[in-house]
Amino acid sequence: MRFFIGSLTLVVGSFALTSACSGGGNSGGFGKAGGAGTAGAAVTGGSSGAGGSGGSVAGTGGDAGTGGTAGAATGGASGSSGAGTTGGTAGAGGSSQGGDAGEPSIGAGGMGGGGPDNCTGDKCTFDCTAQDSCGDRIECPEGFDCEVNCGQGSCAGGVACTPGTNACNINCEGQNSCGGQVTCGGNEDCNVNCNGQGSCRTGVDGGSGGTITVNCTGPQSCDGNVTGNANNVRVFCNGQNACGGDINCNAGTCEVRCNGQDACDGNVNCNAGNAQGDC
Repeated sequence: MRFFIGSLTLVVGSFALTSACSGGGNSGGFGKAGGAGTAGAAVTGGSSGAGGSGGSVAGTGGDAGTGGTAGAATGGASGSSGAGTTGGTAGAGGSSQGGDAGEPSIGAGGMGGGGPDNCTGDKCTFDCTAQDSCGDRIECPEGFDCEVNCGQGSCAGGVACTPGTNACNINCEGQNSCGGQVTCGGNEDCNVNCNGQGSCRTGVDGGSGGTITVNCTGPQSCDGNVTGNANNVRVFCNGQNACGGDINCNAGTCEVRCNGQDACDGNVNCNAGNAQGDC
């Protein structure tokens, strides 16, 4: 058996391949390669949902009510106190504004409606018991009884019962209270109690239509001069080293008592028809 292998030709670029075998019959050609498949389209994502809208705006506040009308001021009768004025009625609605205050009238020869601050009825009371309170000088108003209470370091500017004050009581209870001058005036009795250590250190003076009584009970109290001009003057120096200054009494009756240890270090001068105690 004989085999004949024909010529083999390779054509570059077309890749045609021919051969002859078994009696010279032509071999069938190679089939063409299939074309590349088309890529599938990309899937588009769903669109994002729209955000919800915001809530409605806050409600509007109600209008403020209108203020009432001012009360009319009525003047007092001659020689008497004028009547106090009444404020207007508040308007209806939210946050109403009060009416304008009427101006007080003053009757001829009288005072306007209402008394001075710190006064109720016929008495004025000054509460200075808090430590270091009432730094300015306190002056009791005319025409009223007056009481002043001073705590530790309080009433540094002193206290004065003016000549027009009625009965007067000044209580210097705390340590170093009533550091300024204490004046005991008025047309009735006046009492000064210097009970705190070092109280009334500047001294006490004054003239009264009644009796002046000064109690220097605290240690080193009443370190300044004590001077009284009245019908009756009484000075009691009961604290240790109390009444370090001079005591000057001009009265019908003068009573001075130096009962505390080393009290009355200064001079005691009594100008009186009736001198008592250590005068």
